[in-house]
Amino acid sequence: MTELVRGFRGKLGDILDISQPFTVKMQTAGNAVYDTCCFGVDAEGKLSDDRYMVFYNQTSSPAGEITFGESGGVSEYTVSLGALPQTVAKLVFTVSIDGDGTMGQIASHTISVFQNGEEKARLTLGGGDFSAEKAIIGAEIYLKSVWRMAVVASGFNGGLADLLASYGGEAAESEPAAAPTPAPVPAPQFVQPEPVRQSIPQPVQQPAQPQFVQPEPMQQQFVQPQAQQPIQPQPAPTVQPQNSRPATRGAELFRRPAAPEYGSGSFNIETVTLSQAMMSLRIGLKPADYDTRPLSPVPPVPRISPYNYETVYVNR
Repeated sequence: MTELVRGFRGKLGDILDISQPFTVKMQTAGNAVYDTCCFGVDAEGKLSDDRYMVFYNQTSSPAGEITFGESGGVSEYTVSLGALPQTVAKLVFTVSIDGDGTMGQIASHTISVFQNGEEKARLTLGGGDFSAEKAIIGAEIYLKSVWRMAVVASGFNGGLADLLASYGGEAAESEPAAAPTPAPVPAPQFVQPEPVRQSIPQPVQQPAQPQFVQPEPMQQQFVQPQAQQPIQPQPAPTVQPQNSRPATRGAELFRRPAAPEYGSGSFNIETVTLSQAMMSLRIGLKPADYDTRPLSPVPPVPRISPYNYETVYVNR
């Protein structure tokens, strides 16, 4: 068995048969929670393929070249170097603290190499070998013409994030809390629908037929027409003679004495027109025979019209 110390570099073939699988065991004693990891990087020292980052949350590489197991606080990584792809040129074994604490507070840190159940090499470190580191690189197995092994035993105060950043990688964020499992939805239960009660339609009541009421005969009262009284002709109003009246038809210029009525000693004065006066001159009357005093109006003679029984007054 080979005792390894910090800074050791040597051919791995001098310690074990590199053509056979071997196991690297890592154990850290202390008051904190310690997580281990083994990841493969390419020839440029970069973590180019996350599938070759093996730890408790990803326990195997794509083809099983590297596998993870844990037993009694000891992390075990089984490696088959001949099965690794050419893109992987180095394997890095690390320890990081999850939570409070530093590597300077650990009791011990041990790295052991086993093959076929036999311990081939061992590295033992204590808190005095570290100070405030929160993540360290314990050892590396790398390809440089042949497979070699180097004991680094140094780390980073910033923890695993700083360690991965030095290899071009980054730490995965903490997984969000799992969403609560929704309560199972009960299967819908088929409810037998209640039978529909069909109501018996009631016969439609026909509207009452209108009853014809014989109207009572109207009693007509005969009114005896009153006999019309015959219209009695009214006597003509009596017109009192006036001293003078306006001229009517023609110019009344003269008066002449009328012939004396028999049995009477008086004379009637008759109105004489101009034409009658002229005729009188022809028959030998003298102007002295005429009275030139103003004429008195002659009352008109009433006549009854057969049509409207109105009194019509005319001059004779």
